Amino acid sequence: MAPQTVSYTAAGARDVRDQRIEQFALPCPNYIKIDVPTAAGAILEGARRTLMRPEVKEIHAEIDADSDSAEVLETLTRAGFEIAGRSARKSIADVTFVKRTGSRDSARPRPD
Repeated sequence: MAPQTVSYTAAGARDVRDQRIEQFALPCPNYIKIDVPTAAGAILEGARRTLMRPEVKEIHAEIDADSDSAEVLETLTRAGFEIAGRSARKSIADVTFVKRTGSRDSARPRPD
């Protein structure tokens, strides 16, 4: 079965939260991208149940290094993710997280 692409838009980026996915019977996302550096921690905290689901393979987040990087890292580590890549510009870090091998699901295969 091919991964589904579902776009969750910013009627607040927080609409990716667990309650919206459950309320509207949306398919669980396989990949999540967060482009709200100062709110990444709050967005992920509101999606705790979704993050634990095996369908979620990868998350790319812009993180404000000065405000919520510790919260983001803690939330995603608890959900079974690890950092797969990182780049930075000024105080914003672009970070890619994948499910750890040995967690309930494994990371998507990377091309060689």
